[in-house]
Parts: sequence; structure tokens; C-alpha cells
Amino acid sequence: MNKITFKELTDVCKIIKTQNISDEDEFDYLRVIGLSAKYEEKAKNPLYFLSYTKEEEKGHGWYINNFDLRPYFNNICSEHPKYTYIIEPSMEKDANKDTKYIIVENINTTIDKIYEYILNRSKAKVIAFTGSVGKTTAVGLLEKALKEKYNVLRVYSKRITPINLKANIINFLEKNIDYVILENSLYYHDHVKILSTLLKPEIVSMLNIKSSHLGVEKLNSVDDICIYKADIMRNAKYAYLNNNDSYLKNITLDKGIVKYKGKELFENKNLQINYVNNKELQVVDNCFLINNNIKVEPFILSALAGIQYLTCYKIAKKLGLTNEQIKKGLENYMPVENRLNKKKAFGKEIIFDGDVTTYERMNEIADTLYSKKYLVLRKVGSAENTFRIKNIVDFFSKFEKVFIFDDIDYLDELKKEKNVVIVSSNDFIKDLDGQIIYHYSGYYRVWDEFKEENLNIYDREKYKIIKEND
Repeated sequence: MNKITFKELTDVCKIIKTQNISDEDEFDYLRVIGLSAKYEEKAKNPLYFLSYTKEEEKGHGWYINNFDLRPYFNNICSEHPKYTYIIEPSMEKDANKDTKYIIVENINTTIDKIYEYILNRSKAKVIAFTGSVGKTTAVGLLEKALKEKYNVLRVYSKRITPINLKANIINFLEKNIDYVILENSLYYHDHVKILSTLLKPEIVSMLNIKSSHLGVEKLNSVDDICIYKADIMRNAKYAYLNNNDSYLKNITLDKGIVKYKGKELFENKNLQINYVNNKELQVVDNCFLINNNIKVEPFILSALAGIQYLTCYKIAKKLGLTNEQIKKGLENYMPVENRLNKKKAFGKEIIFDGDVTTYERMNEIADTLYSKKYLVLRKVGSAENTFRIKNIVDFFSKFEKVFIFDDIDYLDELKKEKNVVIVSSNDFIKDLDGQIIYHYSGYYRVWDEFKEENLNIYDREKYKIIKEND
């Protein structure tokens, strides 16, 4: 983790006044926003910013609720009396004589200046992924490969916001970091553009375009989603696009102008677009054979996984890794959060899928390349695709059978296909011969880890399903 001295702060920021601060003070954790309690617990001298939502971010889809820590200065001081606080002039009256504080004109502006300071002293290059499905996995996969040669910082968050990104860079972008890898998610139309401007990526990947965000402001069609996600390429030098995706193949580069279906989007004369196509790999013994000499067993055998592995291979080769280093990194990869992973349960190996994006994820697992596969639905519809449950049945025909529990939500909509079997326990799994994909939507919000005994139950009171007419 980075450390920053008080002397550095005086060089970077305009400090109005201090209390109980020494010129020799050094801060070993800058609590810009809550990242993890473990960082504060380990820190000997944390610096706490009473941060708040910027005006331009309010009502802009970054946060479920706007926040402002300034009114809680007294409470936070009482809980952490030994911390040092970054406050504004109007807050001084709430401090006592023992409080350690640094007064600045504006807390958020101070955070920005420290962020720019840490960023400017770094030589690290940035790699960013976007897409509707598979970003987190692709970032984790590339991180594993690049760590075979480089020092890598992975900014992990399911939903990166500007202040969350700044907090990660301020604390973790050490001077020896070679590459920063992260995902840029689209929740409002301009989120990808803002994130990729705030932290400019040199290398980017667009994995796929789905209909996940339809209905959000200015996202009235899947074409709109593709166009706004393409903003990730505005400052990039190299882009890797999934050429199997029916939307991404419409992105072209013509004399430094990025276009979508012939319509000009923006200019980037430094950009080089590379297309990734599943035809570039072979499937041998449930493994991917890449470039005829790297054979790896993926965590799931699917078209999306093929794009993820190919993209990471191409980027790693671009950055000078040997085939041996790439193979070792890809083989050692385990999916992040265990949201999609091979597990042992009921005496069988199953692919456990605990993702919340039911419809889009169902699309991907339906396209897995196993010769014989079964789908088990234990829980669905806990997140943003609640109203698309009816569409899930479109994918049922790609499985030998689909087993649905009799207490599941939306049972009436889901049970109509011919290959659906209604069950009340997991005993039937023992008799299945083939690959079993067990979908339990949102498991990591319900329990901390995969446990076989948890698969039969979930807390209906705590995790209520939103019905379409609610």
C-alpha cells in the first residue's frame, strides 16, 4: 500500500490549518471511501476524508444513494479518536482539542489532487474491459497471466464509481506497478466514457453487447448500448473486439475515425483495432487449444470463455509474455467470487452458477460446448433482469433436461417447455450422466461461500423477489 507524508500533502494540496499534526507524520492508509475494514484495522496512522457526493454525480446512476460524511464528523471522531481527519473550515467547530485534523478548502478537490499526484508519478499502463457479460472473469484471467512477468494492480469492484476508482489508485498504485487492470461498467450512458477518461487505458477489450441496460436514460436500443460502450476506445492505442458478436462486428476504424454501422463516433488516430474470433481456437478433450500450442482446461467450456481466453492470450503476447508464462497463468486461474465455478456437490462435479444477471448469464451457459448438459434452476430473478424471466425459456431447448424446483419464483412461466422437470430435492442429480449446470441466482449475497447444504434453501423474507406489477 502507498504511504503519503504530511510534507507531500502540503506540496500537493492547499492546506489552510492543522491541529495536532507533525511535519514528520506519515499516513499509511487514505480512507477516501469505504473499501474494506481490513485496511483501516491494519493501518497505524490512517487519514480519513469526510467525503461526499459531487454535484455532477448526484442522480447520475453512480450510487444507489448519495452520501455525505461531513454531518457525522463527531460520531466518526468518537469511534476513531486516533485517526487524522481531512475536513473543511465549517467543520472545525465540531472538533475537540485532541482531534487531529487538516483543514482544506474542499475535501473532494483535495482527493482529486492526491489522485493526480499518485497517477502522475506512476509509469503503469492501464488495461480495461467492457461488455455486458464476462468482464470480471476476463480481468481476473488476464491478471493471472500477466503476474507471471509483471507487477499488476487489479481494481476490483462489481460497480466502479469515480471516487471508488480514486480510492483504489491512491492507496494501491505503488511505484513498482507495471499494469493496472479493471472493468468499465455501463449503468448510465456515459459511465464508460467518464471512467476511461478518468483513468485512460492503453489497451481495451469489448467482450460482447447484450440488452442488459435497455430502458436506462439514452439506452433505447442495443445499438445505443454498443455505441456508448465503444467510448472505452477514445484514448486507447489497442482494442480487442469480439468479432463473433453481431453488434461489435459493426465497429470499424476508418483513417482514425471510429464508426458504428458507418456512423462516425469519435476520432482516435492512435488506435489499432484487433478482432478476436472463436475460429482461432480448437476444442480438444474439453480443453481450448490456442495457437496450436497452448492447451488449457477452462473453468467452463463456452463460446464466451473462448473469447475471454483468446483475448487474454493476445494481450499477453502483445505485452511480451512467453507461451509458457501464458499457459501457466491461464491454468492457475480460478473465477473471481466463485460466481461461476466447478464444484463438488451431491457426489458429482457440477458447474455452479451464482450470478444475479439471470437472463444474460442463461444465454451464455446455454451456449456451452458440452456434448450433454443439464440445467438445474434453484433460484432466479433476484436482480436487474427480474422482468425477463419469461425469456429464459428460450434457452431451455439447448439442454437435455431442465430441472426446476417446485418452490421457485415464476414457476408457472418457467415450466412450460417439454424438457422441463419439476423437482423438490437434489437427489435426482446423482442419476444424471453429463455436465450439470446448477443456477442459484445471487448466492454471494445470501451466503459467504459455496456449501452444498445451502443449495436447498434461501431466505425468502430477506431476499424478496420484485414482481412485475410491484
